[in-house]
Amino acid sequence: SLGGTPGQANTRMPLVTGLVINEISSAKSDFVKDEFGESDDWIELYNNGNSPINLSGLFLTDDSGDKLKALLNDNYQDWILEPGGFQVLWADDQPIQGSKHLSFKLSSSGEEVKVYQIFAGDTIEVTGVTFPEISEGFSYARFPDGNGPFRITPSLTPGNENTQVTGLEVDQSESSGIIAFPNPVNQMLKIQL
Repeated sequence: SLGGTPGQANTRMPLVTGLVINEISSAKSDFVKDEFGESDDWIELYNNGNSPINLSGLFLTDDSGDKLKALLNDNYQDWILEPGGFQVLWADDQPIQGSKHLSFKLSSSGEEVKVYQIFAGDTIEVTGVTFPEISEGFSYARFPDGNGPFRITPSLTPGNENTQVTGLEVDQSESSGIIAFPNPVNQMLKIQL
Protein backbone atom coordinates (compact mmCIF):
# COMPACT_ATOMS: atom_id res chain seq x y z
CA SER A 1 0.00 0.00 0.00
CA LEU A 2 1.30 3.44 -0.90
CA GLY A 3 0.77 6.58 1.11
CA GLY A 4 -1.57 5.22 3.80
CA THR A 5 -2.54 7.48 6.69
CA PRO A 6 -3.64 5.18 9.51
CA GLY A 7 -5.43 7.09 12.26
CA GLN A 8 -5.50 10.30 10.21
CA ALA A 9 -7.94 11.83 7.76
CA ASN A 10 -7.39 10.68 4.18
CA THR A 11 -6.37 13.45 1.86
CA ARG A 12 -6.09 13.27 -1.90
CA MET A 13 -3.24 14.89 -3.73
CA PRO A 14 -4.64 17.28 -6.36
CA LEU A 15 -4.02 16.55 -10.03
CA VAL A 16 -0.58 17.98 -10.81
CA THR A 17 -0.45 20.64 -13.52
CA GLY A 18 2.40 22.90 -14.59
CA LEU A 19 5.22 20.45 -13.81
CA VAL A 20 7.65 19.88 -16.70
CA ILE A 21 10.92 18.14 -17.33
CA ASN A 22 13.12 21.14 -18.12
CA GLU A 23 16.65 19.79 -18.62
CA ILE A 24 18.36 16.39 -18.80
CA SER A 25 21.96 15.28 -18.88
CA SER A 26 22.65 11.62 -19.57
CA ALA A 27 26.37 12.05 -20.16
CA LYS A 28 28.58 12.67 -17.17
CA SER A 29 30.30 16.02 -16.77
CA ASP A 30 33.18 16.97 -14.52
CA PHE A 31 31.43 20.32 -13.95
CA VAL A 32 28.22 18.95 -12.36
CA LYS A 33 28.43 16.74 -9.27
CA ASP A 34 25.93 15.57 -6.68
CA GLU A 35 26.31 16.17 -2.94
CA PHE A 36 28.63 13.15 -2.74
CA GLY A 37 31.03 14.59 -5.34
CA GLU A 38 29.89 12.10 -7.98
CA SER A 39 29.30 12.98 -11.62
CA ASP A 40 25.92 11.39 -12.39
CA ASP A 41 23.07 11.63 -14.88
CA TRP A 42 20.42 14.15 -13.80
CA ILE A 43 16.90 15.35 -14.53
CA GLU A 44 15.70 18.86 -13.75
CA LEU A 45 12.01 19.43 -12.98
CA TYR A 46 10.50 22.92 -13.25
CA ASN A 47 7.23 24.32 -11.89
CA ASN A 48 5.85 26.24 -14.87
CA GLY A 49 2.54 26.84 -13.10
CA ASN A 50 1.17 29.44 -10.70
CA SER A 51 0.67 27.14 -7.70
CA PRO A 52 3.08 25.13 -5.53
CA ILE A 53 3.44 21.45 -6.51
CA ASN A 54 3.96 18.64 -3.99
CA LEU A 55 6.48 16.25 -5.56
CA SER A 56 5.98 13.60 -2.85
CA GLY A 57 4.00 10.71 -4.25
CA LEU A 58 4.95 11.29 -7.90
CA PHE A 59 6.87 8.68 -9.88
CA LEU A 60 9.68 8.98 -12.44
CA THR A 61 10.62 6.35 -14.95
CA ASP A 62 12.72 5.72 -18.02
CA ASP A 63 10.52 2.72 -18.91
CA SER A 64 6.86 3.20 -19.91
CA GLY A 65 6.32 -0.45 -19.04
CA ASP A 66 7.23 0.38 -15.42
CA LYS A 67 5.43 3.67 -14.73
CA LEU A 68 5.99 3.43 -10.95
CA LYS A 69 9.73 2.76 -11.15
CA ALA A 70 10.99 5.52 -8.82
CA LEU A 71 8.79 7.01 -6.10
CA LEU A 72 9.55 10.58 -5.11
CA ASN A 73 9.27 11.06 -1.39
CA ASP A 74 11.10 13.05 1.21
CA ASN A 75 10.67 10.78 4.23
CA TYR A 76 6.91 10.88 3.61
CA GLN A 77 6.86 14.67 4.13
CA ASP A 78 5.57 17.26 1.69
CA TRP A 79 8.19 18.12 -0.94
CA ILE A 80 7.04 21.46 -2.31
CA LEU A 81 8.25 22.95 -5.59
CA GLU A 82 7.25 26.61 -5.72
CA PRO A 83 6.15 28.34 -8.96
CA GLY A 84 9.24 29.09 -11.03
CA GLY A 85 11.24 26.63 -8.91
CA PHE A 86 13.69 23.96 -10.07
CA GLN A 87 14.38 20.50 -8.60
CA VAL A 88 17.36 18.42 -9.71
CA LEU A 89 17.08 14.63 -9.37
CA TRP A 90 20.10 12.37 -9.78
CA ALA A 91 19.50 9.40 -12.10
CA ASP A 92 22.34 7.37 -10.57
CA ASP A 93 20.62 4.14 -9.49
CA GLN A 94 21.63 4.95 -5.90
CA PRO A 95 18.38 5.73 -4.03
CA ILE A 96 20.17 4.87 -0.79
CA GLN A 97 21.94 8.26 -1.14
CA GLY A 98 18.69 10.12 -0.45
CA SER A 99 15.35 11.28 -1.78
CA LYS A 100 16.91 13.17 -4.71
CA HIS A 101 18.55 9.99 -6.06
CA LEU A 102 16.52 7.78 -8.42
CA SER A 103 16.57 4.02 -8.83
CA PHE A 104 17.66 4.14 -12.48
CA LYS A 105 20.30 5.64 -14.78
CA LEU A 106 19.80 7.33 -18.13
CA SER A 107 21.14 6.07 -21.45
CA SER A 108 23.53 8.50 -23.16
CA SER A 109 22.28 7.13 -26.48
CA GLY A 110 18.84 8.61 -25.73
CA GLU A 111 15.57 7.36 -24.28
CA GLU A 112 12.40 8.66 -22.64
CA VAL A 113 11.80 10.03 -19.17
CA LYS A 114 8.30 10.47 -17.75
CA VAL A 115 6.66 11.63 -14.54
CA TYR A 116 3.47 9.87 -13.40
CA GLN A 117 0.89 10.47 -10.71
CA ILE A 118 -1.69 8.10 -9.28
CA PHE A 119 -4.95 10.04 -9.30
CA ALA A 120 -8.42 8.60 -8.57
CA GLY A 121 -7.04 5.09 -9.04
CA ASP A 122 -5.52 5.83 -12.47
CA THR A 123 -1.87 6.29 -13.40
CA ILE A 124 -1.69 9.64 -15.20
CA GLU A 125 1.29 10.98 -17.18
CA VAL A 126 2.19 14.42 -15.80
CA THR A 127 5.08 15.23 -18.15
CA GLY A 128 7.55 13.40 -20.32
CA VAL A 129 10.24 13.80 -22.93
CA THR A 130 12.14 11.60 -25.33
CA PHE A 131 15.71 12.82 -25.62
CA PRO A 132 18.36 12.07 -28.25
CA GLU A 133 21.96 10.98 -27.80
CA ILE A 134 23.77 13.48 -25.58
CA SER A 135 27.56 13.88 -25.59
CA GLU A 136 29.65 14.35 -22.46
CA GLY A 137 29.44 17.92 -21.17
CA PHE A 138 26.09 18.64 -22.88
CA SER A 139 22.45 18.64 -21.78
CA TYR A 140 19.04 18.60 -23.45
CA ALA A 141 17.25 21.73 -22.24
CA ARG A 142 14.18 23.88 -22.88
CA PHE A 143 14.62 27.46 -24.11
CA PRO A 144 12.97 29.33 -22.50
CA ASP A 145 12.43 27.44 -19.25
CA GLY A 146 9.13 25.64 -18.84
CA ASN A 147 7.57 25.84 -22.27
CA GLY A 148 10.20 26.32 -24.95
CA PRO A 149 11.47 23.67 -27.35
CA PHE A 150 14.31 21.39 -26.31
CA ARG A 151 17.83 21.85 -27.66
CA ILE A 152 21.18 20.18 -27.05
CA THR A 153 23.38 22.72 -25.28
CA PRO A 154 26.86 22.93 -23.74
CA SER A 155 25.42 25.22 -21.03
CA LEU A 156 24.67 22.84 -18.16
CA THR A 157 22.40 24.68 -15.72
CA PRO A 158 20.97 22.17 -13.21
CA GLY A 159 18.74 23.98 -10.70
CA ASN A 160 19.03 27.29 -12.55
CA GLU A 161 17.58 29.17 -15.51
CA ASN A 162 18.61 27.64 -18.83
CA THR A 163 21.01 29.76 -20.83
CA GLN A 164 22.46 29.25 -24.24
CA VAL A 165 25.51 30.50 -26.04
CA THR A 166 24.37 32.48 -29.08
CA GLY A 167 27.44 34.36 -30.24
CA LEU A 168 31.10 34.43 -29.48
CA GLU A 169 33.59 37.27 -29.52
CA VAL A 170 36.85 35.64 -30.59
CA ASP A 171 39.83 37.14 -32.37
CA GLN A 172 39.89 34.78 -35.35
CA SER A 173 42.76 36.44 -37.15
CA GLU A 174 45.56 34.19 -38.23
CA SER A 175 47.85 35.75 -35.63
CA SER A 176 45.61 34.59 -32.72
CA GLY A 177 45.89 30.94 -33.71
CA ILE A 178 42.23 30.35 -32.71
CA ILE A 179 39.39 29.51 -35.06
CA ALA A 180 35.88 29.14 -33.61
CA PHE A 181 33.05 27.87 -35.81
CA PRO A 182 30.21 28.24 -36.47
CA ASN A 183 29.83 31.78 -35.16
CA PRO A 184 27.18 32.49 -34.00
CA VAL A 185 26.76 29.14 -32.29
CA ASN A 186 23.61 27.09 -32.85
CA GLN A 187 23.98 23.79 -30.98
CA MET A 188 27.69 22.95 -31.01
CA LEU A 189 30.86 25.05 -30.95
CA LYS A 190 34.16 23.78 -32.28
CA ILE A 191 37.41 25.51 -31.40
CA GLN A 192 40.49 24.77 -33.45
CA LEU A 193 43.90 25.78 -32.09
